[in-house]
Amino acid sequence: RPATPHRPHGLLAIGLAMAIGAPFATYFPWRFGPWPEVEFPIILLHAAAAVCALALFIEAMSADSRRPASDVWDAVWSAPVLICMAIAMWSAVMAPFSQFPWLSIIGAPQTADGAVLWLDIATFIAATRRFTISAYGRRAIVGSLFIVAYGLPLLSLFPETQPIWFNDYLAFLGLAVAVAIPGYMAPRDAPVTSKHVILGVLAAIPSFIVAGNQTAALIFPALCIPAYVAGAVLLRQPSRARIVRTAYAAGIIGIIAGSPILVTQIGGADIVKSIQSRDRINTVLLTRLYNDPAIWVTGRGWGHTQRDFGDLLYKANAKIWDKSWDAPQRDVFHSHNAFFEALLGAGAPAAAGIAFLVMAAVLFSPARTLASAGAFALGYAALSSL
Repeated sequence: RPATPHRPHGLLAIGLAMAIGAPFATYFPWRFGPWPEVEFPIILLHAAAAVCALALFIEAMSADSRRPASDVWDAVWSAPVLICMAIAMWSAVMAPFSQFPWLSIIGAPQTADGAVLWLDIATFIAATRRFTISAYGRRAIVGSLFIVAYGLPLLSLFPETQPIWFNDYLAFLGLAVAVAIPGYMAPRDAPVTSKHVILGVLAAIPSFIVAGNQTAALIFPALCIPAYVAGAVLLRQPSRARIVRTAYAAGIIGIIAGSPILVTQIGGADIVKSIQSRDRINTVLLTRLYNDPAIWVTGRGWGHTQRDFGDLLYKANAKIWDKSWDAPQRDVFHSHNAFFEALLGAGAPAAAGIAFLVMAAVLFSPARTLASAGAFALGYAALSSL
């Protein structure tokens, strides 16, 4: 970060406000598309990325002493931004190998997973890095996150105002605000204190409660909190930062590699219905990887999971005619594992890129936020895998 923070361009605030407020677009009175609850939030997300990109471009082109161009380039030329851009470009290059190339570019209507979304994410990371250089930007982000952290769960409590008919996605919001709010409340280049962490946890609690997801409810206290405490204790000795980074990165790799094995073991034993279902979905989709080794390089295309599942449903090791397994009746548009989905979507390079993106949080985080970054990265890897 530059030594002297310079106030960001005002248009950047508009773009980030649109991004953070995107979930509320589900309340627009208009409806269209196969999943009308998420069509407008996705459109608003793309529009917000375009506004942020325009603001960064204007600021870089009209640089002066008040807003030097170096501020923009410091925000853009960072590992997370470059990783997301690489995933986006690789996905676009591999799109012609898919059955529906444009679907791979823009993604499935339910999730928007595709090349454009990864370009959006790269833009949002760069915009947030630029925006939070100043104390003004940090306060604005914290205030906005508090509004969303309490607003969305409160609305989700009642069927009349529930944005989407399931609340599990709120677990990602809880994980994000638990880390982002303390990180941005602390002054720049100052350590995150226990007071900041407590406020972040308080902001996260409504999301975890309303989400009602047992996996998420277990991940936060059993994985994230111990990871944060262990990292904070070890980081009292600055010389141990490298050990902490290595331990966090190894944990992320272990979670990504071990989660499919865990799903297979538990799912095969028919103990937990949801995991049993995911094990069978994976069994169906793995057939593509076994039958066509080229998919490991090119992928099948983002947004093609639904079609693959329908084509290969007969491979499921379950009866599909007696309704003992409900997946054939559902809209299975995702494999419930972000890394496996990336492998199917754009091959091993995309899956590795997402794994590196999660690890970048701990490998490149400053020491003052390393414990929080480790808790977030481990929790994100686990939620995304399960």
